[in-house]
Amino acid sequence: MVNRRSGFTRLRRDPLAGLLFAGLLGMGAGCTSVPGRNVPRPSDPSSPQAACRVGYTTSTYLFRQMLDECGERRVNIVAIGDSWFAFTDGNLLFPLRVAMQRSRARPATNLLNLAQPGNDANTAVSGVIKRDFADVLRYRDYGIRFILLSGGGNDVLGRNDIDRLLREPVPPADPSAPETYFDQPTLERKLEGIRIAYEEILDMRETWAPEAIVVTHTYARVKPSGRPASVEIASFGVEVDGPWIAPFLREKGIVDERIQQEVMDYLLGRVNETIRNVLSSHRGGRAPIVIVDTRNTVPALEPGNPEHWQDEIHPTPMGFDILGHQVIRCMQRVAPDFLRDIRPETGDPRLCLEIRPDVARDPRG
Repeated sequence: MVNRRSGFTRLRRDPLAGLLFAGLLGMGAGCTSVPGRNVPRPSDPSSPQAACRVGYTTSTYLFRQMLDECGERRVNIVAIGDSWFAFTDGNLLFPLRVAMQRSRARPATNLLNLAQPGNDANTAVSGVIKRDFADVLRYRDYGIRFILLSGGGNDVLGRNDIDRLLREPVPPADPSAPETYFDQPTLERKLEGIRIAYEEILDMRETWAPEAIVVTHTYARVKPSGRPASVEIASFGVEVDGPWIAPFLREKGIVDERIQQEVMDYLLGRVNETIRNVLSSHRGGRAPIVIVDTRNTVPALEPGNPEHWQDEIHPTPMGFDILGHQVIRCMQRVAPDFLRDIRPETGDPRLCLEIRPDVARDPRG
């Protein structure tokens, strides 16, 4: 952990130092284990040649080199989103990166990760990230096979959003109904922002990569535990420390743990519903969209279970491992040749909502 009063503060104030620190965080050596967990850590490449072998990078420049050197012979993947794709102490992409390294099947895989901690859905499709995402999609027509999305949680959680969304119930509102604890016009505006961001991503896909399969996920049930993050990240002026939920619930007088859980289930249920509705109603492109149901994985991530959650909103490496295997399972469901020599340890194909360009089809009926 970086000292908040020295190096950490300096990194937040110095953009160049933050960029350097982010680059150092993204460069590992070999495939090691997360301390205390039987979850392997994938490594990042340190050169274009190594990148072509390993296939993972956070650099758009390096990814374009990878495309030039081996793009036509690879399954090319671009990921954009938030800390669920970018958290340093385990994230949703770790199992995929490990599978990429272990697989001997051909074609091999290139993966560009443009996600950053703290991104909300709109941040992921604006500014530098939007420019880099668009540049990669249209770069020399090498073909992007998958677009992985993680977005929407930061639009409603944290001091900048949930504080404005929550309110104390006003009589005669029913205090047992979780929706009465939200300023509904503000919540609807936030959900509309998520919808617009996802539509923007889909429009970019249809314009430059219509054959790309879009894979996104719902958000698992979280518990307002008040537990802060076990790691702190200083990158591009973003500090991830938490807690993100419990203090704001208490400020609004929501102290009963049962009601707290119902309030959060309602909030993230609305986010999940918004993501599902916008993608299910979409008919563009020539490839399917897949929504991974991370709420009902087997084993399920129990809200507040310290084996599954390292803080209020980020799973542990073990938790991300469970969710990540489900993501791989869903990717293989729509593309059976993808990593065909890898079989995820967990995952249920019934948790993959596959949406075809012409008709929405839910395998669960």
